[in-house]
Amino acid sequence: MTSTPRTSIRPLLPLIFIGGALGTVLRDELERIGSSSGAFPIGIFIANCVGSLLLGYVVGFISAKEVTSPARLRALIGTGFCGGLTTFSTLCAGTVGLAQSDHVQTALLYLATTAIAGLVAAGSGYLVPTFRTNHRRSSTKS
Repeated sequence: MTSTPRTSIRPLLPLIFIGGALGTVLRDELERIGSSSGAFPIGIFIANCVGSLLLGYVVGFISAKEVTSPARLRALIGTGFCGGLTTFSTLCAGTVGLAQSDHVQTALLYLATTAIAGLVAAGSGYLVPTFRTNHRRSSTKS
């Protein structure tokens, strides 16, 4: 069995760092804004949904071959920005925190809505560039 050679991640590290820093700062701001809205962590919910939508779009954009440098785009936006913006650990810690403060129903609602909304957002984001590419291809065949 042969494996495809992996390229070094070293040239992509600055892009990952920049994207990650920007995504982390945005997540922190959304968390601060959303923390005043009550028990439901709306700021992190928004961060996870926006990050899922954006990552879905980036993956769809790359798979539709709409970009000349997919590794750089994936490093900056996918791994960096979306990785800093969305975190599974924040979702889990928020859910546990809600449950421990006697907001069990809110914790379950938060967990379920984040998972469902994140999947819908990622799927929707993925479909936009692939639909656009397929539409463009079918219109040039006519």
